[in-house]
Amino acid sequence: MEYEEILHQLAKEGIRYLTVGGYGMILSGYVRSTFDLDLLIDLEENNLRRAVDFLERRGYQPRVPVGLREVLDPEKRRLWREEKGMVAFMLHLPENPLVKVDLLIYSGVDFNEAYDRKQVIKGNEGEIHVASIR
Repeated sequence: MEYEEILHQLAKEGIRYLTVGGYGMILSGYVRSTFDLDLLIDLEENNLRRAVDFLERRGYQPRVPVGLREVLDPEKRRLWREEKGMVAFMLHLPENPLVKVDLLIYSGVDFNEAYDRKQVIKGNEGEIHVASIR
């Protein structure tokens, strides 16, 4: 499945992320339906750039009419949040509209604290990092 491959590869590449939202709940053992993958990414410049590079290589494009690399600009992220109320930068695969990834650009959560409490799910392909329910 596309989402599992993304999560395993992010961890393999050393990109700091947490799976949140519906998919995170499913991975934590709760029955839930979801159609997208919500990622809380460490917005530190190098980490975010590596995550964007990875998603770009996989063919992801923004659902809004801006360039993918614009999410790297902290001032643009601030303006999007303040002027548009945007908390997630939505991406999709043009050839498969059902595959969607939302990068949280604002969460109100201290990433480092959440990352320290993460759940690590180990599978055949590697690790998946999931935000702790707490």
